[in-house]
Amino acid sequence: MKKKILMTYVILLIIGTFVTGVISMTFVKNIYINSLEEKLITNSNLIIDTLITKQNNNKQINYFNLAQKFAKKSRTRITFINDKGKVIADSYNNSNIFENYSNKPEVKMAIRGELRSIQRISSMTKKSSLYIANPPVKINDENLIVRLSASIEEIDRLTKSFIKYTFVAIFFGIMISFFIGYYHIDYMLRPIKKLTRASKLIAKGQFDERVEVSTKDEIGELADSFNKMACKVETMITDMRKLENLRKDFVSNVSHELRTPLTSISGFVETLKSWTTINEADRNKILDIIEFETERLKRLINDILKLSEIENVKLLKEKTKIDIHKSMKEIMYILEPIAKNKSITLEVDISEKINHIVGNIDWFKQMIINLCENAIKYTAEGGKVIVKAYSKEKYLFISIKDNGIGIQKEDIPRVFERFYRVEKARSRNMGGTGLGLAIVKHIVMEFNGEIQLKSHVGVGSEFIIKIPL
Repeated sequence: MKKKILMTYVILLIIGTFVTGVISMTFVKNIYINSLEEKLITNSNLIIDTLITKQNNNKQINYFNLAQKFAKKSRTRITFINDKGKVIADSYNNSNIFENYSNKPEVKMAIRGELRSIQRISSMTKKSSLYIANPPVKINDENLIVRLSASIEEIDRLTKSFIKYTFVAIFFGIMISFFIGYYHIDYMLRPIKKLTRASKLIAKGQFDERVEVSTKDEIGELADSFNKMACKVETMITDMRKLENLRKDFVSNVSHELRTPLTSISGFVETLKSWTTINEADRNKILDIIEFETERLKRLINDILKLSEIENVKLLKEKTKIDIHKSMKEIMYILEPIAKNKSITLEVDISEKINHIVGNIDWFKQMIINLCENAIKYTAEGGKVIVKAYSKEKYLFISIKDNGIGIQKEDIPRVFERFYRVEKARSRNMGGTGLGLAIVKHIVMEFNGEIQLKSHVGVGSEFIIKIPL
């Protein structure tokens, strides 16, 4: 028995050490890659802004000098490519003859309007690198793709070293644990030996025998009690871990969402510091971007506080009777100027024969406003948003329907998750925080209701709320 326990102990140690090492290295590598990707995207946006500024100021653009300048500052490789795959300039190679890059995976995605990172071996530098390429931008009558890349061989070397030291740690861990575990297991088995001996003596009638363990019947009772206690402890620990994981995920997502605008603001502040001379137009443009990112931070913080308020039962506001017809009219009055600003037709059909519901009126209005603002935001100018409210079979139904861009089928189940965006870049540019629909879902749950989403790409989306009257 001792050998079996010892072998199990050693095997678990090996598995645990190896799995922990792999998970840790994967986590570190993902953080490194994500950080590098954000850096490349930020720098590419800065280069595009510089190109647009030069174009607006009718300045001649020397692409090779520009590539060299930004490559030196950002320690990356920069390539300017047209939408046919022809290389205009490359910071790594000053040759005038290049292969056509239209078959490069990152260039293919850029031509399709996608911005995603690609890891591959560079055919020119022969190094493992991370690539990003912005969708084409119109510069001087030419569709220009800005591609950035950076070597990731450093993290690959770190991975190999980490694996080597993991195996070394496993080897010494086995040696140490074998000697310590042997004596430790022997110590652990002593109470069981005493229990066996005591059971035999009690079976022979020596009822005055006393040990730290109980008789056979009492062992069963103790095991049963222990199992019940362990079950309760396990449940409690599981709940605590779930809460901890939710907290970690939330903190991680918040950190990521805060880092993006802060990185942008920091980058432009450094740009302002580094430019000894700057004209009024460039300065105002940079300040406008900083103002936009600052406002996005404020919206994000407000949404986080709002979501925290809704989720916190202790802060649950007093429930009142809500006049649906009146409340919906008030909401539409707020939304009409927003829709009008985009030349969007806002059609409203609210039944006057709807019974009131009980709940927090501010949350009710917030729920409708979030859905309607989303519909307006993702509907093109000249589009239409239809809002309906009616009662049926003791339920209140509220429908917000648009003829906007729609949502991919695979994205529909996740749209109510915190910080989930169907298209991250576009959503951020529109000022979205990724919390609007999460807030809606929690408010619907507070009303004991349900929410359903129907959507088709290029056709539009419809959110349907069902609340018991």
